[in-house]
Amino acid sequence: LYASASYLARRPIKNPGELSAHALLLPASGVELKWIRQLVSDAKPAFVSDVSLALAEAARADAGVTVLPRYLGDSMPALVHIPMPRPPSETLWLTVHRDLRKTPRVRVLLDFLVAATRSDKGLLRGN
Repeated sequence: LYASASYLARRPIKNPGELSAHALLLPASGVELKWIRQLVSDAKPAFVSDVSLALAEAARADAGVTVLPRYLGDSMPALVHIPMPRPPSETLWLTVHRDLRKTPRVRVLLDFLVAATRSDKGLLRGN
């Protein structure tokens, strides 16, 4: 979860039970929405978008609390991370057709993506 520093200064959040009293900026679907529904069964969104950048900008504009991937929320200095229990996660899969795996240009791309993902593991996980 993320919100602007000014929003949290006015309306601090100490535990998940307090979230239902806040303006929630939520995705329309996905693992993040399922997670927030577990934290706040009666969650009523103030804003809904499946575009993470739109949610981030709404939070940055003091509109409320949003769910963002760590790589996005942590990279925005105007937002403050709000730790919560059991944060959502998703497995990242890299797939390619068996016939193309050894094609040089495809192999170069796959090797690059694997290396980039490994080097950015901390950013992706929020460590």
